[in-house]
Amino acid sequence: MTFSTPGVARLGEAGGRPAPDHTRFRLGQLIGRGGEGEVWEAVQVSLDRMVAVKSVRPVSSPVHDEKESLLENIRAQNLRQEARVAAALDHPNILPVYDLAEDDDGHPLMGMKRIRGRPWSALLQKDFLALSVEDFLERHIPILISLTQAVAFAHSRGVVHRDIKPSQVMVGEYGEVLLTDWGLAVVLDPVRIEDPWHPYDPVLAPSTHLSANPAGTPAFMAPEQTASDMREVGPWTDVYLLGGCLFMILTGRPPREGRDSRLVFDEASRGVRSPLRVAAGTRPMPQPLAELCEDALSPDRRSMGLTAPIFQERLHQFLLGYPKRRRSLELTLAVQEALENRRLEYADYAALLNDLESARAQWDANPRVSDLRAQVRLGFARLALRTGDLTLARLQGEELPRGEARVTLLASIASAEASRRQQALHRKVGAIMIICLLVLSISAFLVAQHRQRVAELLRIESDKTAALAEERASEAAEA
Repeated sequence: MTFSTPGVARLGEAGGRPAPDHTRFRLGQLIGRGGEGEVWEAVQVSLDRMVAVKSVRPVSSPVHDEKESLLENIRAQNLRQEARVAAALDHPNILPVYDLAEDDDGHPLMGMKRIRGRPWSALLQKDFLALSVEDFLERHIPILISLTQAVAFAHSRGVVHRDIKPSQVMVGEYGEVLLTDWGLAVVLDPVRIEDPWHPYDPVLAPSTHLSANPAGTPAFMAPEQTASDMREVGPWTDVYLLGGCLFMILTGRPPREGRDSRLVFDEASRGVRSPLRVAAGTRPMPQPLAELCEDALSPDRRSMGLTAPIFQERLHQFLLGYPKRRRSLELTLAVQEALENRRLEYADYAALLNDLESARAQWDANPRVSDLRAQVRLGFARLALRTGDLTLARLQGEELPRGEARVTLLASIASAEASRRQQALHRKVGAIMIICLLVLSISAFLVAQHRQRVAELLRIESDKTAALAEERASEAAEA
């Protein structure tokens, strides 16, 4: 049963109930009101301690006819049943029941622990947008584990809650987690909650044969809760409801929503709910939690053997790997900040790639690694392209995932490579031409030198011939 808190009323004051003549409780302020009951702050007289007392909500009609008397009697019986079941479940995560008394009209008063805290639903709503996804999960998955422990214990005693939802869980000022409101609980195995001094009484502890169905909250209900036949209700029903709580952690909303409760109920009867990924939108979610949520909300959860202890163990396994996932996310966050805020050089890009490899090793399913690796490689390739290191640029570019960025980059690299080949060809042709010119110049020089030498030799020979002729002419003249 969900209680609203429209305000505070004191007994004997306007808007409050007449103070009952009792000896066990001294009632104080009204702290909650629901469809069938009210919760009051009270003092347990015998121990002089502050407690909470749940009572039957009186019929509001001024004319108290037979029908209204019957309704009050049904509410009173339901409250006695709730007290009996809850009192039999002694567990740290189940709201303790201290006593069961009666007011002056013979209506039951159930004394319970007074919790100083807030409903889990209020904390979920407050933290969902205020905290990062990592911090949010780190805070609220342990709460779900505590809730699951309470449910698993109840199942071990043959009790099914049937109305598990975040608003039924109180989180105390010191972190205590308590599952409340066992008003719809049913006993599958009466022997398990029986003790020698208090034999099982089907009137006080309802079995599946005597409990009413449909029952529950349509936004969270399992399909079997919408049928009149109770035979399909069992521990798997509570597992479905635990899956609904996990759904709310991952998406910020219940599995079903709608203003028309009849339409929501009809969806529940057909097993229709919001798709998990659609409800989450762009909000990331760890794959292990997404898979567990889908399994718990599956029509096959019973046949697949998904029990509350197994649900709890899978949550534990997720938390065991949480430090590594958190370190992985911290590494990816540091890489993202470096890409956005720093001027990076070759060594920086190489270090970032190493950090991303470490992040992947810490958590292989980290959803940020692939995208960031592509960003780092793209930046690395562009830097190499700007500095003319085309081999490195192509090496990084070919590691990019297929897409427009890869195509554009590789096209730029190919263009630069073609330009470099063209420049190399021009340089080669120029070098050849220079060599040719040099060869021609040397050849011309050598030819000129040869011609000069030949001319010099001819001149020398001519001089020799002239000298010989002159010598012979002189000899002839003397003769």
